[in-house]
Amino acid sequence: MITSRPLRIALFLTLLFVAGAYAGSTFTRAKDRRLLLNSQTAFAAEDAYLQRLHDRYTADLEMTPDQIANVQPAMEHARQQFRSIREDASKRTRSVMTELYHAVQTHLTPEQQTRFAHLVKSRQKPLP
Repeated sequence: MITSRPLRIALFLTLLFVAGAYAGSTFTRAKDRRLLLNSQTAFAAEDAYLQRLHDRYTADLEMTPDQIANVQPAMEHARQQFRSIREDASKRTRSVMTELYHAVQTHLTPEQQTRFAHLVKSRQKPLP
């Protein structure tokens, strides 16, 4: 057993640090997986919605195979437009946030600006 009090304290603090690092990395990986899943879920939801719409039109209107084939390009075009809208909204959101960051930063002291830059960088998520 370790009898030196300073050595026990150092060991305890080291173990505490390692446990915190492990918990932080585990939380970060779980958060990244959720963000990726949400992005994939949004595309899947659009595809599922368009498929249900296609199926409903086909059944309710009793469309012929030729009509279905003729409507398919319009459905694909709608899918592409939905994705374009999402990408545009994402770009606009980033633009608004960038403007906000610059507006906040202009009112901060140099020390606060450094901390703010670190805070912003730590909160930014990688984009798909």
